Amino acid sequence: MRNRFLLVAALMLGLTGLVAGCGGAGGDGVGAEASGVLTGRVPIVSGSVVVIRGTDGAELEVAIDADGNYAASLRPGAYSVLLKTSDGKLTLVSRSVNIEDNMTVSLVDIRLVPLPQVVSVSVPLVDHDTATVEWISDIDADGRIDYGTDTRYGYSTYTDTELKTKHRMQLHDLRPDTTYHFRIVASRYGLETAETFSQDYAFTTEPLP
Repeated sequence: MRNRFLLVAALMLGLTGLVAGCGGAGGDGVGAEASGVLTGRVPIVSGSVVVIRGTDGAELEVAIDADGNYAASLRPGAYSVLLKTSDGKLTLVSRSVNIEDNMTVSLVDIRLVPLPQVVSVSVPLVDHDTATVEWISDIDADGRIDYGTDTRYGYSTYTDTELKTKHRMQLHDLRPDTTYHFRIVASRYGLETAETFSQDYAFTTEPLP
Protein backbone atom coordinates (compact mmCIF):
# COMPACT_ATOMS: atom_id res chain seq x y z
CA MET A 1 0.00 0.00 0.00
CA ARG A 2 2.85 2.38 0.86
CA ASN A 3 4.37 1.80 -2.60
CA ARG A 4 1.06 2.64 -4.24
CA PHE A 5 0.87 6.00 -2.47
CA LEU A 6 4.48 6.70 -3.43
CA LEU A 7 3.58 5.94 -7.05
CA VAL A 8 0.69 8.41 -7.00
CA ALA A 9 2.83 11.06 -5.35
CA ALA A 10 5.60 10.60 -7.90
CA LEU A 11 3.20 10.83 -10.81
CA MET A 12 1.73 14.05 -9.45
CA LEU A 13 5.14 15.73 -9.55
CA GLY A 14 5.43 17.74 -12.73
CA LEU A 15 1.88 17.09 -13.88
CA THR A 16 1.58 20.70 -15.02
CA GLY A 17 2.02 20.71 -18.76
CA LEU A 18 2.00 16.90 -19.06
CA VAL A 19 -1.43 16.79 -20.61
CA ALA A 20 -1.45 20.12 -22.41
CA GLY A 21 0.37 18.70 -25.42
CA CYS A 22 -1.60 15.47 -25.67
CA GLY A 23 -4.28 16.64 -28.10
CA GLY A 24 -7.35 17.03 -25.89
CA ALA A 25 -10.39 19.05 -26.90
CA GLY A 26 -12.51 21.34 -24.69
CA GLY A 27 -16.17 20.39 -24.16
CA ASP A 28 -16.20 17.96 -21.29
CA GLY A 29 -13.07 19.02 -19.52
CA VAL A 30 -10.26 17.14 -21.24
CA GLY A 31 -7.46 19.62 -21.74
CA ALA A 32 -7.54 23.24 -20.55
CA GLU A 33 -8.48 24.53 -17.10
CA ALA A 34 -7.89 21.15 -15.49
CA SER A 35 -8.25 20.89 -11.72
CA GLY A 36 -8.36 17.16 -10.94
CA VAL A 37 -5.80 14.40 -11.48
CA LEU A 38 -6.27 10.89 -12.87
CA THR A 39 -3.38 8.46 -12.53
CA GLY A 40 -3.12 4.77 -13.18
CA ARG A 41 -1.23 1.77 -14.42
CA VAL A 42 -2.02 -0.43 -17.41
CA PRO A 43 -0.37 -3.52 -18.90
CA ILE A 44 2.64 -2.54 -20.99
CA VAL A 45 1.94 -2.84 -24.73
CA SER A 46 4.48 -1.38 -27.14
CA GLY A 47 3.24 1.77 -28.86
CA SER A 48 0.07 2.06 -26.77
CA VAL A 49 -1.46 5.17 -25.20
CA VAL A 50 -4.28 5.80 -22.76
CA VAL A 51 -7.37 7.49 -24.20
CA ILE A 52 -9.53 9.49 -21.77
CA ARG A 53 -12.99 10.17 -23.21
CA GLY A 54 -15.48 12.73 -21.89
CA THR A 55 -19.24 12.23 -22.01
CA ASP A 56 -19.45 14.49 -25.08
CA GLY A 57 -17.02 12.26 -26.98
CA ALA A 58 -14.01 14.59 -26.64
CA GLU A 59 -10.84 12.54 -26.26
CA LEU A 60 -7.39 13.04 -24.77
CA GLU A 61 -4.44 10.74 -25.51
CA VAL A 62 -1.99 10.33 -22.62
CA ALA A 63 1.47 8.79 -22.89
CA ILE A 64 2.37 5.68 -20.87
CA ASP A 65 5.82 5.35 -19.29
CA ALA A 66 8.05 2.28 -19.39
CA ASP A 67 6.32 0.81 -16.33
CA GLY A 68 2.79 1.28 -17.67
CA ASN A 69 2.03 4.36 -15.57
CA TYR A 70 0.15 7.41 -16.85
CA ALA A 71 -1.17 10.68 -15.40
CA ALA A 72 -3.58 13.35 -16.67
CA SER A 73 -4.99 16.64 -15.38
CA LEU A 74 -8.73 16.93 -15.99
CA ARG A 75 -11.60 19.28 -15.30
CA PRO A 76 -14.39 17.95 -13.05
CA GLY A 77 -16.67 15.49 -14.82
CA ALA A 78 -17.23 11.86 -15.76
CA TYR A 79 -14.80 10.02 -18.02
CA SER A 80 -14.19 6.61 -19.51
CA VAL A 81 -10.63 5.36 -19.82
CA LEU A 82 -9.40 3.16 -22.68
CA LEU A 83 -6.12 1.64 -23.82
CA LYS A 84 -5.29 2.25 -27.50
CA THR A 85 -2.65 0.11 -29.19
CA SER A 86 -0.53 1.21 -32.15
CA ASP A 87 -2.94 -0.49 -34.59
CA GLY A 88 -5.87 1.56 -33.23
CA LYS A 89 -7.51 -1.24 -31.24
CA LEU A 90 -9.28 -0.03 -28.10
CA THR A 91 -9.68 -1.81 -24.78
CA LEU A 92 -11.85 -0.50 -21.97
CA VAL A 93 -9.93 0.23 -18.76
CA SER A 94 -12.72 1.87 -16.76
CA ARG A 95 -16.30 2.56 -17.82
CA SER A 96 -16.84 5.55 -15.53
CA VAL A 97 -14.42 7.67 -13.50
CA ASN A 98 -15.67 10.79 -11.71
CA ILE A 99 -13.20 13.64 -11.24
CA GLU A 100 -13.83 16.50 -8.80
CA ASP A 101 -11.92 19.67 -7.93
CA ASN A 102 -8.56 19.00 -6.29
CA MET A 103 -9.19 15.25 -6.41
CA THR A 104 -6.63 12.61 -7.35
CA VAL A 105 -8.04 9.31 -8.61
CA SER A 106 -5.73 6.34 -9.12
CA LEU A 107 -6.63 3.30 -11.24
CA VAL A 108 -4.28 0.41 -10.52
CA ASP A 109 -4.59 -3.36 -10.83
CA ILE A 110 -7.45 -2.85 -13.28
CA ARG A 111 -9.14 -5.52 -15.38
CA LEU A 112 -9.24 -4.68 -19.08
CA VAL A 113 -12.46 -5.18 -21.05
CA PRO A 114 -11.89 -5.79 -24.78
CA LEU A 115 -13.91 -3.63 -27.18
CA PRO A 116 -15.45 -5.40 -30.18
CA GLN A 117 -14.55 -4.38 -33.72
CA VAL A 118 -16.68 -5.01 -36.81
CA VAL A 119 -14.53 -6.87 -39.33
CA SER A 120 -17.01 -7.78 -42.08
CA VAL A 121 -20.38 -6.40 -43.28
CA SER A 122 -22.71 -7.59 -46.04
CA VAL A 123 -26.28 -6.99 -47.26
CA PRO A 124 -27.28 -10.33 -48.80
CA LEU A 125 -30.99 -9.59 -49.26
CA VAL A 126 -32.70 -6.36 -50.33
CA ASP A 127 -36.38 -5.95 -51.24
CA HIS A 128 -38.50 -2.87 -51.89
CA ASP A 129 -39.21 -2.34 -48.18
CA THR A 130 -36.79 -4.60 -46.29
CA ALA A 131 -33.08 -5.39 -46.15
CA THR A 132 -31.09 -8.05 -44.34
CA VAL A 133 -27.73 -7.01 -42.90
CA GLU A 134 -25.08 -9.44 -41.69
CA TRP A 135 -21.83 -8.65 -39.91
CA ILE A 136 -18.98 -10.31 -38.06
CA SER A 137 -17.27 -8.94 -34.94
CA ASP A 138 -13.78 -9.96 -33.86
CA ILE A 139 -14.98 -11.00 -30.39
CA ASP A 140 -18.36 -11.93 -28.93
CA ALA A 141 -20.51 -8.79 -28.91
CA ASP A 142 -24.03 -7.47 -28.93
CA GLY A 143 -25.05 -4.98 -31.61
CA ARG A 144 -27.52 -2.79 -33.39
CA ILE A 145 -27.82 -0.91 -36.70
CA ASP A 146 -28.10 2.87 -37.08
CA TYR A 147 -29.63 3.71 -40.48
CA GLY A 148 -31.29 6.43 -42.53
CA THR A 149 -31.27 8.13 -45.92
CA ASP A 150 -28.05 10.03 -45.13
CA THR A 151 -25.08 9.70 -42.77
CA ARG A 152 -27.00 11.38 -39.95
CA TYR A 153 -28.96 8.12 -39.83
CA GLY A 154 -31.87 8.98 -37.53
CA TYR A 155 -33.16 5.43 -36.99
CA SER A 156 -31.85 2.53 -34.93
CA THR A 157 -32.85 -1.09 -34.60
CA TYR A 158 -33.24 -2.78 -31.23
CA THR A 159 -30.00 -4.05 -29.70
CA ASP A 160 -29.46 -7.78 -30.06
CA THR A 161 -28.09 -8.53 -26.60
CA GLU A 162 -26.85 -12.05 -27.37
CA LEU A 163 -23.04 -12.06 -27.30
CA LYS A 164 -21.76 -13.65 -30.51
CA THR A 165 -19.45 -12.98 -33.45
CA LYS A 166 -21.87 -13.63 -36.34
CA HIS A 167 -24.83 -11.27 -36.48
CA ARG A 168 -27.90 -10.98 -38.71
CA MET A 169 -30.64 -8.36 -38.53
CA GLN A 170 -33.47 -7.23 -40.81
CA LEU A 171 -34.54 -3.63 -41.48
CA HIS A 172 -38.27 -3.10 -42.09
CA ASP A 173 -40.61 -0.39 -43.42
CA LEU A 174 -38.08 1.01 -45.87
CA ARG A 175 -39.01 3.18 -48.85
CA PRO A 176 -38.81 1.63 -52.34
CA ASP A 177 -36.05 2.66 -54.74
CA THR A 178 -34.21 4.57 -52.00
CA THR A 179 -30.56 4.58 -50.95
CA TYR A 180 -30.02 3.97 -47.24
CA HIS A 181 -26.86 4.55 -45.24
CA PHE A 182 -26.10 2.45 -42.18
CA ARG A 183 -23.44 1.62 -39.64
CA ILE A 184 -23.02 -1.20 -37.15
CA VAL A 185 -22.78 -0.35 -33.46
CA ALA A 186 -20.98 -3.13 -31.60
CA SER A 187 -20.79 -3.26 -27.82
CA ARG A 188 -20.41 -5.48 -24.76
CA TYR A 189 -23.34 -5.88 -22.40
CA GLY A 190 -25.02 -2.77 -23.83
CA LEU A 191 -22.39 -0.44 -22.34
CA GLU A 192 -22.33 2.88 -24.20
CA THR A 193 -18.74 3.44 -23.16
CA ALA A 194 -17.78 0.11 -24.74
CA GLU A 195 -19.39 0.91 -28.12
CA THR A 196 -17.48 0.91 -31.37
CA PHE A 197 -18.83 2.04 -34.73
CA SER A 198 -18.23 0.57 -38.16
CA GLN A 199 -17.62 2.70 -41.22
CA ASP A 200 -20.61 3.93 -43.22
CA TYR A 201 -22.23 1.49 -45.65
CA ALA A 202 -25.09 1.89 -48.12
CA PHE A 203 -27.63 -0.12 -50.10
CA THR A 204 -30.53 0.78 -52.39
CA THR A 205 -33.97 -0.80 -52.04
CA GLU A 206 -35.72 -2.33 -55.05
CA PRO A 207 -38.36 -0.31 -56.92
CA LEU A 208 -41.98 -1.36 -56.63
CA PRO A 209 -42.96 -4.05 -59.17
